[in-house]
Amino acid sequence: MKPPNAMSFARRSAALMAAVATFAAWAGAADLSNALASADAVVLGDAGPFADDVSSVSFSVTVQVVLKGDPSLKTIPVYHVVNRPGNAIVFPSPTAGTISIPAHGLWFLRRTATPNWDVIPKGPDWIFPELFWQVPAVLPAAYQPAARASLLDTLMLEAAAGVEAASVNPRDLVGIVATFPPAPPSPAVQTILARFVTLSAPGFPEMGLTGMLETGTPGAIAQLQQLGPSVGVQWAGTVATALAQSFRDTTPSSVTQLAQFAGAGTTSAALRKAAVRALAAIHTKEALPFLVSLLNSADPYEQAQGVFGLGSFANGCPTQTPANSVSMDYLSFKKPSKFRTADTVANFAFGGQPVAGDSALAQRVTFWQNWWAVNGPATQ
Repeated sequence: MKPPNAMSFARRSAALMAAVATFAAWAGAADLSNALASADAVVLGDAGPFADDVSSVSFSVTVQVVLKGDPSLKTIPVYHVVNRPGNAIVFPSPTAGTISIPAHGLWFLRRTATPNWDVIPKGPDWIFPELFWQVPAVLPAAYQPAARASLLDTLMLEAAAGVEAASVNPRDLVGIVATFPPAPPSPAVQTILARFVTLSAPGFPEMGLTGMLETGTPGAIAQLQQLGPSVGVQWAGTVATALAQSFRDTTPSSVTQLAQFAGAGTTSAALRKAAVRALAAIHTKEALPFLVSLLNSADPYEQAQGVFGLGSFANGCPTQTPANSVSMDYLSFKKPSKFRTADTVANFAFGGQPVAGDSALAQRVTFWQNWWAVNGPATQ
């Protein structure tokens, strides 16, 4: 019996084929988008059995829907040379054999010089389930694509539904979500991430939150406030890295929420440190009261971030992002600022690992405390 409101195969096929009409090559870091751009054919279908001779695997894909490539494809013979590490365990035996496993999903394929095709694996190609993107037999209502969704968005929704159905490895989401700065997250990405933060399987909410922070999905900080106190040690580093290095939403309400989260004292040390770093990098006027509070911290790192954030604001530095960190353009005084003076420039500092008792840091902390006492009201 089909789940209520689930997309029927006929409707699902129609949606997939409609997405083909809007297909354009994408290039980026995500596995699924790279596979789409590189493939000569993308099909929804079943495969197996797999003939494994240790150094290669061969099988046929029975096509249900052609998403990219020759629409007349019906059965595709595949031969793939396996990049198997020397210590890998071949299942079911270290000798040639035939393996039958369920293999329904999305197949990304390349033509070769022979009559066979090659497969573009999702992950380590000596693990058979990593040769393709598993998708459920019936697409749940939560993952139905919007009208006129692009092929990439449609495929992301299909693959994300497969990850949820398996409920095994939430990190597979990393290879699915294909949003590249400075573009905002697509509707499909927002749908997928909003879904993942509601799931109960271990790690799924944290990976959804990580994706929201990395892509700047609206509502990311509200979700951080809700989930942050419960993020376990296993996932805290993943969420913290996304917050510290990627989250750069300068929307006033978002910055204010992040400052409240950092100052609430209800989260882990890793997430507070990440929030401190993000607020210093953003350094809009909404972040300033929190950055000033860091000057009184007993932690030299927090003091240094307060100095950096206040100096960046006063001297007209742009928001620090992954892109301008490479060029160090975030250190340029390129924005107009009525607060920039010879003294604010002289007391601007960044980088390094401050230590307790650092006299240069103490001098700058005092300068910015005094600066705030004079200029604070004018910044708000």
